[in-house]
Parts: sequence; structure tokens; C-alpha cells
Amino acid sequence: MKKFLLTFCFIFLSFILISGVVKSASEVVGIGEEDIESCEISDVANGEVSNYPECAITCNPGYILEGSTCVAEGSSGSGSSNTSSKSSDQSSTTSEDGTVVTTVSTDDSIEGSINTVAEPTDNQIIFFDSASDSQIQEIELELPAEFLAELINEHGHEENILINITNQTADNDLISSVPENYFLIGNDVFYIEFIFEGDGSLIDNFENGFLISFDVSGISNPENLSIGYFNPDLNEWIDIGGTLTDNILWTVVKHTGRFGLLCKKSVDQEIEMVFLEASLINNSPLDLQALLNYNNTIQNSQKEVSGKEQYTNKLISGLEGLDDGNIDAITYFIVYGTPLTKYLGAGERAGVVNSYRSAFGKLPTTENEWSDVIKISIGRWPNERSQEAENKAVETFKKIYLRTPDRSNPNDDAAVTVMAYGLRPNDRNMGSEAIAIDIFEGIFGYSPDSATDWDAVRAIAYSGAIR
Repeated sequence: MKKFLLTFCFIFLSFILISGVVKSASEVVGIGEEDIESCEISDVANGEVSNYPECAITCNPGYILEGSTCVAEGSSGSGSSNTSSKSSDQSSTTSEDGTVVTTVSTDDSIEGSINTVAEPTDNQIIFFDSASDSQIQEIELELPAEFLAELINEHGHEENILINITNQTADNDLISSVPENYFLIGNDVFYIEFIFEGDGSLIDNFENGFLISFDVSGISNPENLSIGYFNPDLNEWIDIGGTLTDNILWTVVKHTGRFGLLCKKSVDQEIEMVFLEASLINNSPLDLQALLNYNNTIQNSQKEVSGKEQYTNKLISGLEGLDDGNIDAITYFIVYGTPLTKYLGAGERAGVVNSYRSAFGKLPTTENEWSDVIKISIGRWPNERSQEAENKAVETFKKIYLRTPDRSNPNDDAAVTVMAYGLRPNDRNMGSEAIAIDIFEGIFGYSPDSATDWDAVRAIAYSGAIR
């Protein structure tokens, strides 16, 4: 997972601390026996208040008194009326209503502990500041007072509410669950969970919602962005929309879980990405770090060695004219992939390169050739064409469909192109592929084995061509 050097801060809408800590005897309203004399402050978070007339505040262990507030040791201010301070990994802030939030951060996560009062009146705003190399500049959670009141009504205010935000890099399952024609910005996933500290129970659904927003000022074409929520029951990303205001994309949600930014692909954007990724792969032998940064990942030398032994050495077997850089680029593509090809596993990316070799009788060594590899990976027609490969595909088409393909028919043309170049589907259907394998075996009398065999299986499964 990409490691972020994160700085977190909790900023509240109210900044002025309560003044006039203890009411004196002369300030007590009313003098009759029925009038009850009491302290102006009778309850304080992380501490206790003694009986009137002393009204002394005693803080719990680990907290110290600042004004009328108990704050975590080591987080005290320096003469400021607003109790807010920050160290490299911990911060504590108190709002006007007495709610105290203490946070502890690591490289890729933050834990916030909210010690609420019985009747919260202040909204709480949590900032999640991303590292400079992240496209997502900042995430903000705004927790309205009525939202906090709902949690208190259900769980009480004696125990803290924990809020965890963890930055994760999407795995292949999460990437493949992104809707067609969308991609996940930076493959970044932000896991948000609320936990009741009393019994450790998760709080994941609410009557009142909280606001989640993303700073998208570092992302081009923000109008194509929407907030995504990964629904674990459906095992797919749900586009929950969002309102774009001054480069802030926000919405109100009533559940926790995994969130990220979805971007709708336009034809121009996807083509731009194809050529950018082709350039990064082609140049990776000289600047691997650029590819790793683009993928939000770190180098894994062990995977490189195993990837070369398992896939690359077989792919280059029998070919001449490849230098060490060409070979390394193939390995890096297989091992690390790119955002457009991440939905394929390493073995499937090796299969794409194998289809390219089968179609053109060579392996990619230039940016244009790598752009064709990436196009094949995402189901696009390659720019370079091979008449020989297409002629062979036509003959295979005849054996499967018992007729000559009509290239003006989009389904027939798709079948020939898939068989010639090995175009991969964006959304795999394992049921359709299983049926296609049975059909292939029934026609040819053997199980698919070579790159061209599997390309024929994909054509049967996805092209829509019929006999």
C-alpha cells in the first residue's frame, strides 16, 4: 500500500472557550430556601466537578486542566484561549460545548477519539490531509450536532466514540468492481469506521447523515468525478454522486465503509491515459520510480524476479533483438500493470503480451507498440494491424460459425478482431467463458491452450456473433 506522510487536524466550528469558570456565592440567583445554589459548570469531559461552593475541576489521569477544560497531556496550548495543539502524531481539540477530540495518526491512518457531552451543540469537522503525491488533496468529514446526538441517544456519552480513517490501495477485486466506463482515481480507497468504545461495536448506519467531501483541485476535469461507495453486499462500487462546489466534491451519507472517487471515462481521456501509461512502461527500465508513483505502489523485487521467471522468460523465448531494457519493461508491465490494466492479474497481463506476440510476431519495444498492448488489455482495437493475423482469424471464424464473416456486421467484425489481436473484455463473465470453452472443445476436439485458442474462446463468449 502506498505510504502517506499524513497530517491530520480536527477543526471545530466553535473556537471560544467558556469563560467565568466558577460562579461565586454573590452571583447565585435567588435567596429563598427553595432556590438551589449550584456551580455554573457541573460537568466536564475527561474530569469531575466538586460540589458547590468549591466547584473545583479535577481531571482524569492523562489529562490536565486548561481554563475550564481537561485536555490530553502533551497537547496543551501556550496561552491561547482555544485549546488546540498538534504534535507529529497526536492532536487534541476542545469545542465550545465541551466535546474533546483526540487523534493519533500513522503513515496511512488516523484514529479519532470523541469524548462528547450529554447535549452536543457544535458540529465537528475532521480534515484528512493527503500527501503531496496524491491526486486527492484532502478529505473532510463534518459531523453535525444532531448526528452526534443520535449516537449519544443510542450509546450514551460516558464512553468515547472512535472514528478510524484508513487509506488503502484497491486490490484487484475492488478495481474489477468499478462500473464499466469508470475508473477509480489513484486506486485510492478510504475506509471509514465508527466504533463505540464501550463494547467495541461498529456503528455503520445512521438516521442522521454526516457530510463527506473531497478536495479535487489537483484532478483534471473534476466535472467527470463522483463519489463512490463500495457496497459489500452487492460486491460492487455504487456511484453516489456528489455536488461540486469550488473544487470540493461533497455529499451526505448515512453509513460508513469504503469510499473513493470515480471518474467517468471519456474517449479522449482514455486515449490520453493509454499513451501516458505506454510511455511510463516503455521508459520504466530507466525510470521505474515514475511508474511506481503513478501506480501508487512501491517496488517489489521479489515479485519482479518471480514474474520474470514465470512469465517473461517464456514470452521472449525464440525472439532475437531484445535488449535488457525491453525485457525489463515486459516484466514491469506484468508485475505492476497500470491503472487501466490493474483489473487484470499478472498472469492475464502476461497473456495480453502473448496475444500481441501471436498477432504481430514480436514483442513491444516502443511507446506506440506498448499503447497497442494497453488497448488490447482494455478491449480497444490496436492502431497497428496484422493482415496475416486477421486472415487466420477469418479461417477460425469459418470453423466456429460455419460461414464467412461479414465485416460490416459489428458482431462479426468484433469476433475476427478479438481472435486476431486478443482484445480483453472490460467485464468478464465466467459463466459465458465456461460455455465458450465447451463450444471450443466441441468444435476443435481439444481444450484451449495457446494464445490464439484463448482468443477464440473470448470471441465466442463476448463478440455476439452467431452461426
